[in-house]
Amino acid sequence: MTALRCFTMCIILSCQLGCATWKSARPLSPSEHQVNATVFGPVLDLGGAPIPLPTVSLEGRHGLERVLSRELEIHYGMQLTGLAFGIAQMHVGASWLLLRQRGAIPALTLVDRIHFGANLFGRTDKSQSDLQAWGVNETELVASWSLAKQHLIYVSLGQATDFSSPQLVLSPGLGVQLDLGEVGGLLLQVEMTWWGANVDKRSTAVRWFSGQGALGVNVGVGYGF
Repeated sequence: MTALRCFTMCIILSCQLGCATWKSARPLSPSEHQVNATVFGPVLDLGGAPIPLPTVSLEGRHGLERVLSRELEIHYGMQLTGLAFGIAQMHVGASWLLLRQRGAIPALTLVDRIHFGANLFGRTDKSQSDLQAWGVNETELVASWSLAKQHLIYVSLGQATDFSSPQLVLSPGLGVQLDLGEVGGLLLQVEMTWWGANVDKRSTAVRWFSGQGALGVNVGVGYGF
């Protein structure tokens, strides 16, 4: 397999699996807003060396009125890298704060997000010009602890359900979110995720560096207002 073909297949696979986005570890408060740019991707084993596959997404978040005195937000975004390969992918979802942090007991947030994508109909540079589409529902439970009242460290466990072929695909993650200025200003988020940790990827054309699933690193920059 050529490096270009391998790269293209990984882009497609990453899009179909749902791709990582900015982690909504804590939903925004009412009338709060945030825009994010996230660079993410799995680590591949190419030529015996671990190589990260970067992709880019843009996202918006908006805090809504509280439900049962708990913060609720909606978010949406688009994955940009796939556009160069004739793939359009977007997502929309919501996050709700289940429990507030109490000392060492973390806050718990429930996140549900739908990813939907399609090849770009009519592209002349594709081998197939007909329209093909797919969808994935991603559900996550995120436990987070506040640091110095404005930073966060969190762990998560997500399930990605492919609408066309549902199965158990679990993805644990560990990350940190840093507020680089005043609360609600510039934010930095770094996360490592083990996508599909229970899925054996050795049978696919692409050999994942971790053997099981796909290790991925996310780096995101956000701005709240």
